[in-house]
Amino acid sequence: MMKRDINGDVSLSDINNNGIEYYKKAYEFKQKISELGLLDLKTSEAVDANGTKYTNYGDENPFPIERTIFGELNNNWKDKKCIEDSESEFNAHRIEVIKNSIESNLMVAISNYNKVSSSGVNFQMPKLQDTDWEELTKNVSMITFLQGLSIGGKVYNGYSIVRNDITEDFVSENSIYICYTNTNQYYKVTDPYILKEIDLSTSIPTGIFNVDFERKATNAIAQNSSKEKLTKTIYYYPRADMASYSSIINSNNASNESTNIQEYLKDAGNQSETSSLYKLAQIYYTALGRERYGMYRVTNKLEEVQEYLIKNGY
Repeated sequence: MMKRDINGDVSLSDINNNGIEYYKKAYEFKQKISELGLLDLKTSEAVDANGTKYTNYGDENPFPIERTIFGELNNNWKDKKCIEDSESEFNAHRIEVIKNSIESNLMVAISNYNKVSSSGVNFQMPKLQDTDWEELTKNVSMITFLQGLSIGGKVYNGYSIVRNDITEDFVSENSIYICYTNTNQYYKVTDPYILKEIDLSTSIPTGIFNVDFERKATNAIAQNSSKEKLTKTIYYYPRADMASYSSIINSNNASNESTNIQEYLKDAGNQSETSSLYKLAQIYYTALGRERYGMYRVTNKLEEVQEYLIKNGY
């Protein structure tokens, strides 16, 4: 695991270990699952809030497909499927749980509203497509429903999904960009330019959280000649790097969102540690772990990091 700060030019080997800590905690969780004998836990054992098994629900069972939830936990990159894969049993069950929670709560809300509504419209839970559920479960999203709207001779019933790819509150697999300081540009992980044109044996790019390339604002307070306090909004960019045209701006090449990052990097486990793909996977997963661990443990060694940076003139 590389011990570098987000700028890639300061060693914080004793302090900035968020990437290491993230995977350390993940390994400890894996060990705990094994110790508790949950590796063979199946979806048929799932119960509702009242302790009733969902298998007793018949056709209304939200988990009709038998899955071994943690069965792929012991697999590694060399195996056909890992628990992190989008096609894993764990991920499939995760989506099923989210769908069941959303649908159950919405159906209760709609049913209660129908009891008091005087509109004459029988509001119903809409049927969402699989692609819609993928949007909802992979991103911070908002879904709105509109039913019973008269449009001429028809009644409109529909819904709309709005997702947010760039948010400081959630680190998705697509939130990490690869920044190459030699070109002052950043790229999507799956951009073929990285492996074709960048010599990862001599120049190591850095994985950066995508929000660090977005414009931010801060308020500066000053006094005028009359000693009145004035507030001015100052806009700035945490990173001055430019977005790669072929990778970020134009999404028509192999680096677009349809390319699965995990699948793209999966073969790295079968290559040597000096290979470009292995190094790219190392850069990406280090950054992903660093940002996720820092996101969910916001006070993690924060004072130590600040003290170190001040001492070294940053």
